[in-house]
Amino acid sequence: MPVRAVLLAATAAFALAGCGSLPRFGSALPAADPDIPAIAYKLTDRETAEIRSTFAAALTDGRTPIFGPIEARQKADGDIVVCGLVRLRKPDGRESGMKLFDGLAAPDPSGTLRFEPKRLSGANGKFLAIYTDCRALGALSRAKAV
Repeated sequence: MPVRAVLLAATAAFALAGCGSLPRFGSALPAADPDIPAIAYKLTDRETAEIRSTFAAALTDGRTPIFGPIEARQKADGDIVVCGLVRLRKPDGRESGMKLFDGLAAPDPSGTLRFEPKRLSGANGKFLAIYTDCRALGALSRAKAV
C-alpha cells in the first residue's frame, strides 16, 4: 500500500475517532429574514433550566457545561431562537474558554418549552457563523460580562 494511502487512511480514522466526543447537535439556524424582525423573549427560570438540561444531555463525552448569559428572540413563526455562552469542564477538571451556542425552542402541546441545540463553536460550528446568525436575529443584542 503506498505511503500516501496509509496516511490518508490514518488521517480519516483519527478524524472519525474524535466524532464520538462532539455534542449531538443539529445544523445551522434558519436564515433570518430582515423584513420580519424577531421580538424579545424573556426566558423564565424554568425555561432556562430546560435549555441548560437539554444542552448538558447533548454532551456525550462527560464534559460539564458552565453557562454564561443565555438570550432568546421569538420569530414570527413562533419558534424561539436561543443563543448563549458556555464553558465546558472536562472530566479531568480542565475547562475550555467561553464558547457560543445556539438552538431553537418551541412550546410543546402542554406549554413546556422544548429546546433543540443546533451548534457549539469549536465543535460543529464556527464561532463567526454562530455569532453572525445570532446577531442577525437579535439574540446577542445585550452582550454581558461573565
